[in-house]
Amino acid sequence: MKYKKGLSPLEYYCPKHSAVCEIVNRIEKNLSNRVKQGFSEGLIKSAQKEIFDIKNKLDGPTFLFSQDLNYLVFGLEAKTRAIMLTSGIFYGKNKKSIKSIIPKDLGTNPYQLFNRQCEPTTDAYVTDTETEKFLRIHRDEILAQGYNHFDITASNFFYLRDDTLAKFKDNNEQDTIGLSKLFKLVPLISYVEDSIVTKKVTRPSHKEYNDNVHAFTSYRFKQSFIEKLIRGDLITDWVAHSIGVSDKEIADIVEKSLLSGNPFGKGESRIKQVLAKDDVELKRGYKAKKLKVVTESPGFEDCVRSIQIVTTEDYFWNEIDITKPQSRHRYKETKGRAQKKKTEIDIFYENILRQIFHDKTTSINIEDLVLF
Repeated sequence: MKYKKGLSPLEYYCPKHSAVCEIVNRIEKNLSNRVKQGFSEGLIKSAQKEIFDIKNKLDGPTFLFSQDLNYLVFGLEAKTRAIMLTSGIFYGKNKKSIKSIIPKDLGTNPYQLFNRQCEPTTDAYVTDTETEKFLRIHRDEILAQGYNHFDITASNFFYLRDDTLAKFKDNNEQDTIGLSKLFKLVPLISYVEDSIVTKKVTRPSHKEYNDNVHAFTSYRFKQSFIEKLIRGDLITDWVAHSIGVSDKEIADIVEKSLLSGNPFGKGESRIKQVLAKDDVELKRGYKAKKLKVVTESPGFEDCVRSIQIVTTEDYFWNEIDITKPQSRHRYKETKGRAQKKKTEIDIFYENILRQIFHDKTTSINIEDLVLF
């Protein structure tokens, strides 16, 4: 099957006559005319079923494809370690709250966690269950700090070469990275807005980052679909993969290997069709290679994905150091301040889309958690 260039992932998966497209098109028209209009229960249920099927198509091969990217970037014999970062908000009494990342070392063989089909996606299941396990273990100390709820908003899975992580390993037989070392590792690989768990984070300097820099791959299911639909923004991807390498030469090699169309990794995934290819240099100084592609993984249906390839140096200025104009997060803050406040009509249609996209926040009551 050939895909037309320039369409959003929603249009790749949903034909024009689908319930999803009918609802989205009507919402876009109604928002433009500022008209408030509901939809029949039957149409809503049909759209929910379509989105559920799409998520299953994306969910199945995503872990396999991410592993094949690891083999391409790190080598077939390299052992990688998976680090899950759950973003969310801790809430306590008297409106106390703090934005946080909960890190979890998933080890060097997370296959057993992902080798299942779950609703709404395997990633969501792993995120919810592993985050709850963490909160169960650390329940008393979190409650002692005045927080009794945690709402999950997103998750991201990072893969790093295990042999580069010796300084972060705990001296134990389990061969794991404990929480005290994750406090040091996480700010080197991800933007932390406020805290890791409930501990305020000091972001690394450029020198500290360079002394501990790590090549990586990561992926996440995008969480901003609904907000973009309400704003009328272009939806460019649904599953986003990132690759961070040491220099531009290696970035070029990785890109060339992907675009060759040849199978890579032990699972023999490949790029079947290139929909868009850009060497991006944004006005704010950030540089990256961005691909929108149709991928093929044996045993699964084709998927549309975005893949970003970036040097670790550019990644630092975009993701880690938020004081510079290049920072994506500083740019988003500036853009966010310029956006208009949501109206009653915006919220009305946002709630309909959340219902269709099964977009529910997982809220965990920490007081209810007990150790088995």
